[in-house]
Amino acid sequence: MRNARTFLAMAVVLAAGVIALTAEPTRAQGILDILLGRRRTKPNRPAARQSLQSGQTIAGLSGAAGTRRYFQVDIPAGTAALTVSTAGGRGDCDLYLSREALPEPKSYQYASTGSHTGETVTLRKPMPGTWHVLVSGYGRFDGVALTATVTLGRSPGHPGRPRGPDRPIRLIGPPAGATLTAGESYWLQWTPSGRMRRIRVLQSFDGGATWSDIAPRSTAPASAGRLAWTVPRVFGRGGTAAARIRLVDMDRPALSIASGTYTVVRKAGGPPRRPDGRHGRPGRAESYEPNDRSERASRIDVNTAQDHRIHDEGDKDWLMFVPPKPGTYRITFSNVGLELKVRLYTTKVGSNRETKYRTVTVKKRGYSLDVTLGPTIRHLKLHIEADDDDDTGGYRVTVQQVVPLPPPGRPRVRPRP
Repeated sequence: MRNARTFLAMAVVLAAGVIALTAEPTRAQGILDILLGRRRTKPNRPAARQSLQSGQTIAGLSGAAGTRRYFQVDIPAGTAALTVSTAGGRGDCDLYLSREALPEPKSYQYASTGSHTGETVTLRKPMPGTWHVLVSGYGRFDGVALTATVTLGRSPGHPGRPRGPDRPIRLIGPPAGATLTAGESYWLQWTPSGRMRRIRVLQSFDGGATWSDIAPRSTAPASAGRLAWTVPRVFGRGGTAAARIRLVDMDRPALSIASGTYTVVRKAGGPPRRPDGRHGRPGRAESYEPNDRSERASRIDVNTAQDHRIHDEGDKDWLMFVPPKPGTYRITFSNVGLELKVRLYTTKVGSNRETKYRTVTVKKRGYSLDVTLGPTIRHLKLHIEADDDDDTGGYRVTVQQVVPLPPPGRPRVRPRP
């Protein structure tokens, strides 16, 4: 047994000698400490961390293997780049960075772990806040300098396009003085410029004294350049009306532009058309239009089916169901040609307040849900729109009453003869 222990000790010493000859001195010293069971230096983690300013260099960093020196850099908003580097001296140290939390060799966000003292970490557009820096000794290191550089503005090499002048948008269509048909849809077109991001479109039929949001949608990105407008059925003397459009910057409401006057005439007949000229709401579905608002909800009765269609971008349908009696009713969506988002609202007897009941997503394979309506519920409303604003397509809605099955009774036992 004693000979075996002696042989094992000699093997350990021989292996350590080979490592010392082939590896770097600092790394070899760390390996020898592990093989010979020596106690390594505990990590140096001071409670107070030294702050680094942009362009500041802290020289003379040194320590044994396992030494940890912590620093912190405060990054303001709009910073283009952060560069932290170590250089000079001798030995082997590693560099670690983390935001809001102290980095560790096994827990960090960014790191540079070469086999020398020249480590560099560069972050493009770093998040603002406090970034913590750790200089950790993989082996013994001495005479190392640490530098942090904060670059403000745009990232180097990416100057970007200069912003245009702060000018309002210009409405180009329909042209002022155009004649529009009530109930038809038109493209409102503009030329975006300046720093506008999102606009709101309003309509007026009294010369600009009062304004309201257009239908079916009144907001859009300024970069879109156009928005669909369905002219409502309003008329003045002689069966005509004078309309105006106003475009308002949602970030700065004081910045707006109003159009000239349009002449709105009565609809001559036929189904309404989309702004691109196609029939946007064909077939039976259009017998329920307009139902794009809660107060215009089309009524659906029990044990009936209705075919509807999301005919254009931003279009939505409102349906109202009045239960003939309290109970459970099954609402089924079938023949679905697009993904739908359905919101259900209930209104109690003696009240006009709509309370949100549930929200569901209807896939193209269809969907069914059961709704229990008590004696205090006056009606149920369904707000249906495309889950993706750009989708169009039809769907079928069916409402049926769920009749509960009678509870099973006891089996009758026939008497023996």
